[in-house]
Amino acid sequence: RGIWGKLRIGMEITAEELRRRVATGEDYFAGVRVKEDEVLDGINLRQAYLRGAYLCYVSFVNANLNNARLNGASLDRAILDSADLQNAQLQGACLYGASLRNCNLIGAELQGADLRGADLRRSDLSHADFRGANMDNVISYEAIYKNTIMPDGSIRNSW
Repeated sequence: RGIWGKLRIGMEITAEELRRRVATGEDYFAGVRVKEDEVLDGINLRQAYLRGAYLCYVSFVNANLNNARLNGASLDRAILDSADLQNAQLQGACLYGASLRNCNLIGAELQGADLRGADLRRSDLSHADFRGANMDNVISYEAIYKNTIMPDGSIRNSW
């Protein structure tokens, strides 16, 4: 519980408030709604608990989401370019139309995620798990695949 008061599921907060809470060491943001079009570029949400959070249309350029728990989160059309999502838990997350260019998705868990129309150009997808994910119309030019588990369970390597 942060000094700013307890967050409730579905509570809408601004980027400024989220940054204040993170600065105090708070890392539990399950079910929060960040206002659309907010900018959280460069924020450190390493190991944060964001299960079921609503983060649509939010900018997370260069954000640290390493080991973050984003299971079931809504990230439709979010901008996550150059973000660190290594070992992030994104099972069942909705990333429809999200921009994930140049991301570190090494070891990310994306089982059952909705990635329709997402842009994964030049991202490192090594050891990521996409089993059961919807990857229709995903853009993945120059993405790195190394022991990546694809939606059908097959292993893909880019070499």
